[in-house]
Amino acid sequence: MKAVNTGDEKLSLSEVNMDYYRFYDTDLYGIEEYDIIGEEYRRLIETCCKYSTVLALSMVNFGEEIIHFDELDKFKIRSVRHIIKINRAEVLNKEIVYYRVCPELCKILVNYVDSIFKWVHTSEFSNPEDLTFFREDGTVFFSSCIHEGVLTLCPQNEDVSEILKNPLWINSKNDERWKTFGYVETSIDETDFLEEMTFGKSRDEDCLK
Repeated sequence: MKAVNTGDEKLSLSEVNMDYYRFYDTDLYGIEEYDIIGEEYRRLIETCCKYSTVLALSMVNFGEEIIHFDELDKFKIRSVRHIIKINRAEVLNKEIVYYRVCPELCKILVNYVDSIFKWVHTSEFSNPEDLTFFREDGTVFFSSCIHEGVLTLCPQNEDVSEILKNPLWINSKNDERWKTFGYVETSIDETDFLEEMTFGKSRDEDCLK
């Protein structure tokens, strides 16, 4: 099975995809605020589900119990737990949970919130974060770093023309902000797990419909 990494070397998004696109939640100066909401949000999620087989969500909390997303439990494949400590004090619990993508899962994502940037855990929202959609071969189709306000769309041969009608999606070749502020490319480091998966099988019969 083709995978994102070769041996011990993990490929960056720019190496996996020649062209990709970014959407930021503010303008360059942080004055104007942007979002993907309503019908545009629905179209984005449905497109991600159409071309992907696995969804990853980050369940995070600071010094408390990790939140859970019970609505998707029956599609769960596996979870990976991360604990970050500073001076022996636990400051961040993080659990990346992988789900099988299917029409029912897609419907839940569309109806759960009405905005892509509401996938965040703050004082206002207690939601999972950083939706990442993987293709069947393990490569990333869409990723998000919600706290940083950055979305990344990585089309190969897929039709994403409806999504890119929004002029706020910036081609990576023209993305001066990324270079100026020195962002690190969004990635999920559990690609070894993705290599082990049998993407054609499902734990739930609903996913096969």
